[in-house]
Amino acid sequence: MSRSLFHHTYFVLGFQHQIQTRKVLTNCCNTNLMNYVYAGRDAVKTIFKINTDNRNNNFNLIRFLAATTVLYSHSFISVIGDIRADPLYFRIKMTGGGIAVDIFFLISGFLIVRSLLKRSSIKAFIWSRLLRIYPALVVAILFIVFIIGLIFTKLPVSEYLSNSGTYRYLIKNIFTVNAIRDSLPGVFTNVPFKNIISGQLWTLPYEVMMYGIMAGLGLFFLCFKNKLYTPVFQDKSCFCFSVLSRYLTLLAMNLSKNKLRCIKFTVLFLFTVSFSLNIIYHFYPSVSSIYTRLFIRFFSLFFTGATAYMYREKLYFSFWLVLPAVLILAASTFQKDVFFVVYCITLPYLVFYIAYVPINFLHNFNKFGDYSYGIYIYAFPIQQSVISLLPKITIIGMTILSFCITFILAFLSWHIIEKNALKLKNKI
Repeated sequence: MSRSLFHHTYFVLGFQHQIQTRKVLTNCCNTNLMNYVYAGRDAVKTIFKINTDNRNNNFNLIRFLAATTVLYSHSFISVIGDIRADPLYFRIKMTGGGIAVDIFFLISGFLIVRSLLKRSSIKAFIWSRLLRIYPALVVAILFIVFIIGLIFTKLPVSEYLSNSGTYRYLIKNIFTVNAIRDSLPGVFTNVPFKNIISGQLWTLPYEVMMYGIMAGLGLFFLCFKNKLYTPVFQDKSCFCFSVLSRYLTLLAMNLSKNKLRCIKFTVLFLFTVSFSLNIIYHFYPSVSSIYTRLFIRFFSLFFTGATAYMYREKLYFSFWLVLPAVLILAASTFQKDVFFVVYCITLPYLVFYIAYVPINFLHNFNKFGDYSYGIYIYAFPIQQSVISLLPKITIIGMTILSFCITFILAFLSWHIIEKNALKLKNKI
């Protein structure tokens, strides 16, 4: 009996010891788990502050995917010949390419305001923007005019080369200050989307405008003195001028005290106004022209990105905020107007979360280069060439074949032209 009692006592004590041990381990695990969760939350919360001044982000990857999405969306246009052929259009009245362009402007605003604040002068800022856009663009336009154009024009070579339309296309698209020219004489006259060779370049003038606006803002804050602000608008009979005059006067009073704070407030002001106008113009499109609506759309996205940079230390990023944002965005597709409003609110958060999500292997994409610009400027001429040679090609076939050819050109553009041009940024 004593031995049985001993075994029973040993079993009970041992069982209790196991329970206590499990409780201790559970508490330890819970503590470690909570520490991990809080550490992860803090890391995501401060990730903008940690990574904005280095390459530990996914902007190259996002832009690469966005450029590829534009290519995919344009495959429907090239093969079918209708800009509304993208399947997303019937659901949300937006195309995949349109969403990708919005992402480009959003990221551009974030990175451009960072570039402006880091540069030693406005001249250095403008020089760096010129180097990023124009060397690759000039080569691409020359390639389109004198290779694709000569191959696919229906005109005799001598007539094509002597046609004034050829050189209007060349000059207008290289400068991209006001607008671009879509067609070359006799080129792509027998394809579904007729006569269009540069359907991808129409957003570049807006991008250049954004650069000019940022340079103007930088010059405004850099060069003007307090006494120059107040008399800018003396006509108080106009409400808008009165408000702007008061704003500039207030700005002048605070500029000498805290220039960065004034810049942040101005960027926030421009974002608020343009974001509101973008929503208003969506619901009341008849009050403005298509060009005004496009300008406000891109201006709003650009300054959304700029505002995100200026207030980056106040941004909180968490998967548990991203998840409901995605679910709400998906649910809002039942009605295109509801989707547009939700889209304008959630897109910036989703893009910047993906840009700085702490997944190290995604950062490795930066080692390969930035091919997004090359894909963007070469894709549509290649797609039009493909459909001209293979009129029976499918959407999937067009996407795959045109991507392979375009990527080769983008690869060469980055390693031969763009990367070497960017090395000249510090030469001024």
